[in-house]
Amino acid sequence: MICEDDILVESLEPVGETYRCGGRRSARMRWSAVCNRTNVTLPSPEATMRVQDVMTEDVQTMAPDDPAEHAWELMRTRGFHHIVVTSESGAVLGILSDRDAGGTRGGSLRRGRTVEELMTKHVVTVDPSTTVRRAANLMRGRSIGCVVVTNRGRVVGIVTVSDLLDLLGRGSDRPIAATKRWTLKHRTPHRKRHAATGVW
Repeated sequence: MICEDDILVESLEPVGETYRCGGRRSARMRWSAVCNRTNVTLPSPEATMRVQDVMTEDVQTMAPDDPAEHAWELMRTRGFHHIVVTSESGAVLGILSDRDAGGTRGGSLRRGRTVEELMTKHVVTVDPSTTVRRAANLMRGRSIGCVVVTNRGRVVGIVTVSDLLDLLGRGSDRPIAATKRWTLKHRTPHRKRHAATGVW
């Protein structure tokens, strides 16, 4: 059953990923008994938007035997926080973050070391068609700062916490559509009050 656009938000109860129609009515609603037994899916932007819509396609990659100091200089000068480490064939081997590289005070940690020695080898990858909500849950559940987007084993993008924050920021700038509420204009006729009579 498809409910009309003028259904009040208060008439929907969350049921998992869906919403169940309740029994509240408005002046222009058409309800039937089956509405109370029908789940109406109301997808949110996070649930329908795909990783390919928000990912950064310009991914910086490096070889595992590259100097760690060189990787840090790239991150510092270009303003990003993650480098994907790949093999000659393009397979993902690991990921190096600015935290892995020691940050601004990690010179002694990076000195004489390669990217492979400091990188994180367990990389979380997703498909371009993965939902943004799924990617966000992966990052939150594993306490990681990014997921690598791959297509048939090749790196095509990266989604970071900063990308998700930018998405939320753009969403907050959009005007919020006001919910249309219908006012019941029916009035109950007033009853004429009669003076009390009788002996107390």
